[in-house]
Amino acid sequence: MTDKQSELERQVTSDIASRLVGRLEAIGAGAVLLEGDAAEVNRADGLGASAVITVTADVSKSKDANGIATFYFGHERKSDLNSPTGEKLAELIQGEVVARTGMLDCRTHARTWSSLKRLKTPKVHVVTGYLTNESDRQRLSEPSVRDSIADGIAAGLQRLYILEDRDPQTGTLSLEEIKAFG
Repeated sequence: MTDKQSELERQVTSDIASRLVGRLEAIGAGAVLLEGDAAEVNRADGLGASAVITVTADVSKSKDANGIATFYFGHERKSDLNSPTGEKLAELIQGEVVARTGMLDCRTHARTWSSLKRLKTPKVHVVTGYLTNESDRQRLSEPSVRDSIADGIAAGLQRLYILEDRDPQTGTLSLEEIKAFG
């Protein structure tokens, strides 16, 4: 990643994370914005977090690589190692963000990355698009798209706790409806 791409990623992902924190606080959820290194993110266990969400953008040697993906702790071929809560949360966030942005669905993926494993609480890593793709970069530069990503993540988190018979259609849960569930 070039210095210019790193700076753009920091700007985009910090903005999305700040918007997400605002949405979570608006519905009465405790949310903490942690930036940077693993030591900072590890604080989540000490805080008793029910979930940790990391937000990044990616780069690729191919300018055609594009879309949104989510990752959770697990193994692609050994599903008995998977975090069931992490997997469900990743699927919910993925569906909500894709439905709200119209960006390519690059699906959810199990990974044994230490960054997903080291916490006691479920962790989901959200890749919001590729900075090396003109379309993704353009979309991520739009405040409305960053709003949609934050809305999608917040809705995915909320849907994790909604009883199945009250669960709304993907992409339709609004901030007002989330407040009503409280």
